[in-house]
Amino acid sequence: MLGHFEEFEFASQDIGHPLAARLYVPERITPRTGLTTLCHGWGANRIHREHLAAFLDAMDLFAVSPEYRDSGFESRAGRQSGVGWNIPYEFGKLQAIDTLRAVHAALERYPINRQRLFLIGGSGGGHVVLQAMAFAPNTFAVTVALAPVSRPTDRKDVEDGTYRADPRPGVYADMGPEYMTGWGWQGVALGDAAFPPDEHDIRNCQRPEHVAALRCKVILVHGTADDVVDPRHSLDMAAALVAARKRVSLHLLDGESHDLSHCPPNDRFKLGGVLEQFAMHELQTLTTDGNTDFDRGSATPLGRWSVKYVSGEPVLVGPEG
Repeated sequence: MLGHFEEFEFASQDIGHPLAARLYVPERITPRTGLTTLCHGWGANRIHREHLAAFLDAMDLFAVSPEYRDSGFESRAGRQSGVGWNIPYEFGKLQAIDTLRAVHAALERYPINRQRLFLIGGSGGGHVVLQAMAFAPNTFAVTVALAPVSRPTDRKDVEDGTYRADPRPGVYADMGPEYMTGWGWQGVALGDAAFPPDEHDIRNCQRPEHVAALRCKVILVHGTADDVVDPRHSLDMAAALVAARKRVSLHLLDGESHDLSHCPPNDRFKLGGVLEQFAMHELQTLTTDGNTDFDRGSATPLGRWSVKYVSGEPVLVGPEG
């Protein structure tokens, strides 16, 4: 028998209303029962991973799926449908803080083993977890990023072929005039505008200051036929982690598309089949000392940015702060 879903609200860093999180509560809770986040993709919402319940039970895990700013039910277009995103789009920076605040709130509410905390995200949610793992480097035992965006890309990245599969103008035009957008993931977030250098840097998970901060193992899974997020995002992320002597596993799935829906076929776990093949061992065995960043209360430096933990809750502080 499977567990059930509950919802709770948590405070963001700077939004004037609470955000919602959806939590899977396993049927049987033990002293070992940990927690994973399930970060949804760009424009999606907190409900889209409910089919993983059987996998979560098998892994002895709670799972929290936060609703974060500018996406899904927190977007103008998705207020009713849960599908859509705002332009300009936050693109990870404070969405990672939203995610960490949902984790902190779950830890405060439920009997969770703090040594078994994990991050799992796909596509734009993959970018969020790649951010969150460095924003809270002492908290998580492993990060699993499925077909993730790993940095903002622009017209040059797409046109010169390095990130050829990243978006071109008009790719989301069927969603309405607002979504004509621009080149690369920076263009999808901002249209024709560009992030200032500091704003670009904090969203770039490949940069040295970012990878230097993290301590957990990273698992990257990407299809070679992904025509939404170019596989180069995972290749370059893996290269940055290797260069920094961090623990990383890269799995390139020949011919697999963005949603990883065909590898491996698994009627019971669906997407959990991908997690079962490439991350199950780590989810079962990797732990931390349980002294999370929420407990430590110390700041995490990220170049000209830092994350401070005030009364346990993370606050992102920019160059001017």
